[in-house]
Amino acid sequence: YEQSAMRRRIGSKPPPSEPYTLVRSSGVVLGPRLEPKAVRLPLDGSPSMGKRAAPLTLVLFRDPIGMEDARFSVGLEDWLRRVVSAGRVRVVFKHVVDPRRMGSELAALAVLAADRLGKYTEYVRALFANRGKRSADKLIAYARDVDLDPKRFAQLLRDMTVSQQLGRDRRLAAELKITRTPALFINGHRVLTDGPLEVDVVRELVRRRVKRESRDSKR
Repeated sequence: YEQSAMRRRIGSKPPPSEPYTLVRSSGVVLGPRLEPKAVRLPLDGSPSMGKRAAPLTLVLFRDPIGMEDARFSVGLEDWLRRVVSAGRVRVVFKHVVDPRRMGSELAALAVLAADRLGKYTEYVRALFANRGKRSADKLIAYARDVDLDPKRFAQLLRDMTVSQQLGRDRRLAAELKITRTPALFINGHRVLTDGPLEVDVVRELVRRRVKRESRDSKR
């Protein structure tokens, strides 16, 4: 690109029809892109959507009470449901606790408890819809709202195995140096951005990766 064009475009969001990378004459890549080196992520036991055999696995780290996490997750939900139903994508959810946010740890335990009872997606949706109301009593009330047994749910909030599961997620996030959520990995490649994750960007990256995986499988 010409330098004048670069000055106009750096820092602006590219339209969906364009590649989600921007290359300087020096070869430095700007904008959302995938980390070249893939990492191996433990997936067993985590909440998930989709078939294990799907060509693409997305691993999404999020804080159940994060504002950006809620915006991103709600914006992505309908599209994710479609690509998961089509068998192209599997999504695995990991949870990050921000100690600066009151109620973050309890909310993370709550979504894992809901997953044990088969209502992960429904519970997360209820949690995102009720921002700022995260006391233990409120979390149990949300469980009742999504037709979970409130007594069993309350027991799972105090269950050691649920706490240990969250501990594993937190240690993994620390090992990966995840300091901002949401954070996303596509087949082990971390999505790198200069700002918050954008739904349109993820859709485009996934579309390209699905196309690539499909092409490679035919060779």
